[in-house]
Amino acid sequence: MIDVMLDPGHVGRIDPGAIGAAGNRESDINYLVACKVMKILITQYGLTCALSHEGKGLGGKDANEEVMLRAAVVKKCNPKASVSIHCNSVADRSAHGIETYAYKSGMELAESIQSMLVAALGLTDRGVKTASLAMIREPAKIGIPAALVEMGFISNAAEEKLLWSAAGQDKAAKAIADGIGLFLKAKVITDHDKPSPWDITRQQARDWAMSKGITDGSNPTDPCSREQVWIMLQKLYK
Repeated sequence: MIDVMLDPGHVGRIDPGAIGAAGNRESDINYLVACKVMKILITQYGLTCALSHEGKGLGGKDANEEVMLRAAVVKKCNPKASVSIHCNSVADRSAHGIETYAYKSGMELAESIQSMLVAALGLTDRGVKTASLAMIREPAKIGIPAALVEMGFISNAAEEKLLWSAAGQDKAAKAIADGIGLFLKAKVITDHDKPSPWDITRQQARDWAMSKGITDGSNPTDPCSREQVWIMLQKLYK
């Protein structure tokens, strides 16, 4: 079972999300932060993680179908927590701050992330809210604690600059990871307990294969026949 599913909001050319005044795409920021969150959760908390997509989408014909495909990946993997990562945007370029969305099953998760993110970035706390958003609505139908975080307004020049900077992304990623860790009551692992680079690569490969439906992740060290390899390749390229 995957501990945490991370969903980088929006997908490349299909749906880049909002575009900041400086030309930065929301989807690029979301993906960079999601990857940083995953690395922290794996290396500092020892949690198993996966991304709902690898930045190129899952083949949806439009943004609505694409987001439903990502929500389906979350439901199939059935993680202990799911977090969709976004930047906010409105016509009023003075709007600012951080807000996080969830349904009942994800409220505690959302509150943990919101408090950590506000403290880390020093932006206005717009609170935890509820809305009918696919990435929290669909997982909640089967009891998965899910939250959608809006890290700041890409439509606000100052917040766009912060979220596009490596330092801003590092702070946001650490805060989101710490919020997830707090919700899951995960302890920061010591240097002695930290996985080796090989362990991390192996885990990421397994989680990727699970997210693609190639394997269920069970018995990872069992020997594999040629026929099983053929079947897995067929699933990958089907």
